[in-house]
Amino acid sequence: MNEARLFIVNPISGGKSKIDFLDFLGSNISDNDEILVWEKSTDDGMISHKIKLSNHKTIVAVGGDGTVNLVAKNLLYSEKQLGIIPFGSGNGLARHLKIPMQPKQAFHFLANGKAMKIDTGKVNQMHFFCTCGFSFDAAVALKFAGLNSRGLKSYLAAGLELLGEYEAPVYEVRTEHGITKGNYYILTIANANQYGNNVKIAPHAKIDDGLLELVMIKKPSFTKTMVLFSKLLRNKILSSDGVQHESIRNCHISSDTSFAFHLDGEPFEPLNTVHIESCPESLSILSPMGS
Repeated sequence: MNEARLFIVNPISGGKSKIDFLDFLGSNISDNDEILVWEKSTDDGMISHKIKLSNHKTIVAVGGDGTVNLVAKNLLYSEKQLGIIPFGSGNGLARHLKIPMQPKQAFHFLANGKAMKIDTGKVNQMHFFCTCGFSFDAAVALKFAGLNSRGLKSYLAAGLELLGEYEAPVYEVRTEHGITKGNYYILTIANANQYGNNVKIAPHAKIDDGLLELVMIKKPSFTKTMVLFSKLLRNKILSSDGVQHESIRNCHISSDTSFAFHLDGEPFEPLNTVHIESCPESLSILSPMGS
């Protein structure tokens, strides 16, 4: 692959310094490549504008799933293709696609990677690429976003702090398979198989089958919570008692109580109703799975 590339670098993703890697990039890219550093969240609009006007064939997200989301949403249904150099806390999409976790290895992979078409998901008019969540994981994402520190340890600390105090609202969930109601502690829709760090909420998920995976879990007792977390870490969550699962093309979630939600780990303001749908083969991405 010899097309010129635009590298979008998030310098704070995952709480990891990018200084050495930026030096590495500067020494290894071609004269036609370009590097753009995403300095602050207010740069989102500028970066989106730059991507859309770019003549580069490949746009490379250097960061975590939030950075991937920022870049990828500007490449949908276009001839441009996404590359990923994972540098985040979880790197869920990169892990699902078996992209090397070492940034330098991922960079060298770009030269030989082949593009594949993958599905994406959409919540109202906003796209996600890995997972979206509407209950406990959304509360954790919101708390994590307010912390000064990044990384997996900070994310786990936010989750543990909320574990005993979070109360889920009663949701109504409508899919093509029917209607269900409950105060779901976990209410996740997955395009990829995991949240990140190989913690797989939907182990069997395929990213190119036109389907999303809906996983719902009502709040368990403390003992059952420990069992659930154990099975989640061993990729056996769907075998747990009380776990509801459906493969879906669309979904409507509503509640009398407004609920927060996240897209690829990025929290959004609470709403009372959302519509989710699969967008088949809407993104071209460089992946070992496409080779």
